[in-house]
Amino acid sequence: VSGQPYGILAAGSGGGHGFRRDDLRLLDGIARVTGLAVAAALQHTELVQLQRRLQHSVRLALDVGRSLDPAEVVDSILVRVSESVGADHATLARVNGAELVIESTYRAGAGGRLVPRRRNFPPELVDGIPALATALASGQPVVGGPLEAAAGADELAAELPAGPHTLTLPFVVAGRTACLLALGRGGERAFGEADLAQLEPMADVALLALRNADLHAQTTRAQNAARTYSGRLEQAIEAAEEIGSSDELGDVVERVLGRAVAVVHADQGSISRLEDDALVLEFDYDPDGPVRPPGVHWADLSDSQLAAEAIRLRRPVTGPLPDGPVAPGTAAWLNRAGLRHVIRCPLLVEREVVGLLGLGRRSGDPFTEADLAALQPFATLAALLLRNARLLDEARQAGEAKTTFLNLAAHELRTPLAVIRGYLSLLEDGTYPVPDRTREEAVDTLVRKAQELESLVETLVTAARLEGGTLPSAAAPLDVGEAVREAIERVRPRARLEGAEIELRAPEGGVVARADRGHVARILDNLLNNALTYSESPASVTVELRRRDPVEVAVRDLGQGIPADHHDRVFERFHRVDGAAYRPGGGLGLGLSISRELAQLNGGALELERSAPGRGSVFVLRLPARAAS
Repeated sequence: VSGQPYGILAAGSGGGHGFRRDDLRLLDGIARVTGLAVAAALQHTELVQLQRRLQHSVRLALDVGRSLDPAEVVDSILVRVSESVGADHATLARVNGAELVIESTYRAGAGGRLVPRRRNFPPELVDGIPALATALASGQPVVGGPLEAAAGADELAAELPAGPHTLTLPFVVAGRTACLLALGRGGERAFGEADLAQLEPMADVALLALRNADLHAQTTRAQNAARTYSGRLEQAIEAAEEIGSSDELGDVVERVLGRAVAVVHADQGSISRLEDDALVLEFDYDPDGPVRPPGVHWADLSDSQLAAEAIRLRRPVTGPLPDGPVAPGTAAWLNRAGLRHVIRCPLLVEREVVGLLGLGRRSGDPFTEADLAALQPFATLAALLLRNARLLDEARQAGEAKTTFLNLAAHELRTPLAVIRGYLSLLEDGTYPVPDRTREEAVDTLVRKAQELESLVETLVTAARLEGGTLPSAAAPLDVGEAVREAIERVRPRARLEGAEIELRAPEGGVVARADRGHVARILDNLLNNALTYSESPASVTVELRRRDPVEVAVRDLGQGIPADHHDRVFERFHRVDGAAYRPGGGLGLGLSISRELAQLNGGALELERSAPGRGSVFVLRLPARAAS
């Protein structure tokens, strides 16, 4: 049959002549025909068996395809597999690391009964059942009699088939056993090759269905988690918008606490700072209970177990109150407040603890992991807002101190400077006679230096008033062309002394803006003097008046220019471009900063239009236009 010996056709004769050659040829023909018939019958049997296996696999695929719920898929697999091989008892287990998880059990008869289990068994119990251990280790099916169980493995054995004939089939993925199917059957017929052939394609379908169901479950969990996190994040963003609308530290913290209390349905909240190992109360919030004053040292970090754990783990923790020994005053407050459960949440910025958020609840319901998860994104934003509010408060205090210093310094300098100027004017006009050479060489120099010192003092005064918001401003229609010509005349003596050229380019007719005349004069003086200071002699400066809206005054020089990395910083207070290539001069690095602030105070702007080392600079003053009368 198909080129292989299948059997022998034997014939006997009682005659005296035996078989003739024709008889042998006839028998050979009969044997050949018989071989072909047997081959056809075998192929038909194989086709029927294959069709039956395919039908069972298709039915299984249809059954498991009706649902993506892992439990329903497991049940469908157990029922169909049992029916296909006539099993009385079927159990499906998953391999979870070293443990075996019994998912579900099916018992045939009386309509069939499915029993979901979801029980975990450790590896030592699995090893106590040799058939399971062998199938897991080899990845090959194990066929045999009743499952043997070592002492101590009886609980696991009770979940498995107990018939006289058993089959343990591993589902292997990428060389690793993912699931185990244990089948049991009564009667005389043991499991054999036909059953294994029947189960092989069904195992592939079952494994694919289980993987799809698991992926669907994971996707569903991920979507639910994403929706939950999105809701929490949206709540945190709303809180940030509300909290961030104020820059007052006390107001920010009160809103932080109010939002935190609302997020986890707490009754009380507080924020403490760490001073060495001490927890010092900064803010307390309780709409319905006693509020403690700030500055109270309510516990040591080593005494508050939850606070210490939260800071060590860098995440919120929860537990009952009290969570350790507390000061007598804190114990009395806890008694009055009636708090029973607490969250200790570290407020972190780049892993640095900037505070400790405490949230308390009076009811008997403790905080849950869901409360902690809801609090975390909010706590991150709360930490940033709290840190920023503290920095802003510190900056405000530093700014107030700086303004006070500038005012004091300017005031203290003005008095002796006025005396110096008075005596110099007496020397200059001859009231106090001095030799002509002394007047020319000494007195004139002293007068110039006194004027420079007076300019520096006025700069300090202006900076202090701008900082404190007390600089007066009287915006009115201003002939910008006239203001520019006056500024050029003021700087003309210096330009003549240094051999500099100043060119004015202005359109015909008046160009009117609305601004404070004194402010504009100071801006133009600063721009023209800077153009001369940072140009090699003889300097060449061009002032161009542009009739636009807003009105523009461009001051261009051909001097040293400004490196690109300093373009954004030249308007910062006290910033100066250092280096041997830049001409040293007097000043505090306040001129451009003050000029820009004056321009903004008048509704305009001051910008660096372009600049490069060795190619000079162009500064543009923009002022709100006003039609000429």
